[in-house]
Parts: sequence; C-alpha cells; structure tokens
Amino acid sequence: MNLDNLRDVFHGQMKDIYSAEKQLVEAMPALMEAASNSELKALIKKHYEETQAQYDTVRQLLDDMDVNPGNAKCDAMEGLIKEAKDMASQKGDNDARDAGIICAAQKIEHYEIATYGSLRAWARILGETKVAETLDELLDQEYDADNAMGTIAEGWLNEEAM
Repeated sequence: MNLDNLRDVFHGQMKDIYSAEKQLVEAMPALMEAASNSELKALIKKHYEETQAQYDTVRQLLDDMDVNPGNAKCDAMEGLIKEAKDMASQKGDNDARDAGIICAAQKIEHYEIATYGSLRAWARILGETKVAETLDELLDQEYDADNAMGTIAEGWLNEEAM
C-alpha cells in the first residue's frame, strides 16, 4: 500500500485498529479469568463487552468508507497482548499479579487512545464528520476504561500488592 496522502494513512490505521480490536476480543477472556479481584474481573468484563462493540463499530466504519480490512495485522497489539498474557500467567501473590494485569491493560488502553485520537483528528481534517464523531465516542470509552483501572490500582490494589 502506498501512502500518497492523509486518506491513505487514515485507511491504513483504521485497518490496524480493526485488527487490534479483533485481537483484544480474542484475548480478553483469558485476562478476565486470570484476574483474582472481583472488581477487576467486573471491569475487564465490562470493557470486553465494549471492545466487542468497538470491533463491530470499526468494521461498520470501514464498510461505510468502502475500505476492506483485508489481512491487516496490528503487530503492536499482538506484542501488548503477549505481554498481558505473560503477566496473567505469573505465579505468586494474587494482588501483585492483578496490579501487573492492570499495568498491561493500561498499556493497551494507551495504545488505543493514541490511535483513536489520531484517527479522530484525521477524520475531521478529511471531512468525515460522522466518522470523527463515532471515533470520539470510542476514544471516550478507552479513556473511561483507563481511568477505571487507574482508580482500582491507585485506590487500594497497589497498596495490597506491597
């Protein structure tokens, strides 16, 4: 694929986030199962349901723009998921592992926040107003998930893990 203009970059990154969301839908049940804390499990479950909807939403946006995601693969998300699964499989103290799971999950959220933020900005520049509005909603969901995980970690879990 040539990157001849911003629209090419935009479409390429839309394909990338589609792959990222697909990989997350497949990986999140394992993280949910590995979490020991009931609040963390519930938060991961809630965001898993949002992620499923995000995956469908991104697919619809691609369809509406007549962009085929093809076999695009988000290598960054693959690495982030591997790191999260590695953390989730560690033996030892449950609270310490849960703190590590939150860290890995927040890395994923920050990647998604960066991607959705850029996509939204590009959609606005390209005159894709409805797409930009939808991407803004997805971005808000990622911020909310990140903030909720931070609240659990900083509220008490990190102290318990000491």
